[in-house]
Amino acid sequence: KPSSRVVYLCPVEAVCESVMGKWRAKFSNICPREIVRMTGEVTIDLKLMESASIIIATPRQWDMITRRWKQRKVVQSVALVIADLLNYLGRPEIGPQYEIALSRTRYISAQLEEAGGTRIRIVALSECLANAHDVADWLGCSPIAVFNFDASSRSSPLRIHLQSFVFDDTVSSNQNLITAMTRPAFLSVLEAFDNEDPSE
Repeated sequence: KPSSRVVYLCPVEAVCESVMGKWRAKFSNICPREIVRMTGEVTIDLKLMESASIIIATPRQWDMITRRWKQRKVVQSVALVIADLLNYLGRPEIGPQYEIALSRTRYISAQLEEAGGTRIRIVALSECLANAHDVADWLGCSPIAVFNFDASSRSSPLRIHLQSFVFDDTVSSNQNLITAMTRPAFLSVLEAFDNEDPSE
């Protein structure tokens, strides 16, 4: 829809900059409006959003702009949010802000849908996630809309090696358990590097 907007969220500034360059080259001739990058200054960002079809922002910038979403029609015109590098949710310096930004986006979507508007579609992308289905549930994704790719489909394939460990009843504390596992894990890493093909 020509009147709707797309927001691309990424917690890494360098990735935002790279995506903006690529998307300007790819989409500028088909977008009815500009492709912009948020600055972190709310008044400037609101003006940028007015003139944009695609908005590139960090979770912190999106959090600031959506705080007063009921008074900001431009925020209500967002139809799609692409949340990239969702694996950063686990990082203490970025994760909480990313979580707030996406939770508020879901809340805005629910409120708009309840008022008869269109819901905001969220597309989330991530590197390896141990709890991909839990994150999908939190984002309100249907189980059939969750795609978990094999490690070999990465640009640099990931090899998985499992190291067994025999639990000793004499290990009493968590710290002792970690210390007891360190040596077998270290030896396993050394063995993996010794067997590595230098051409890879």
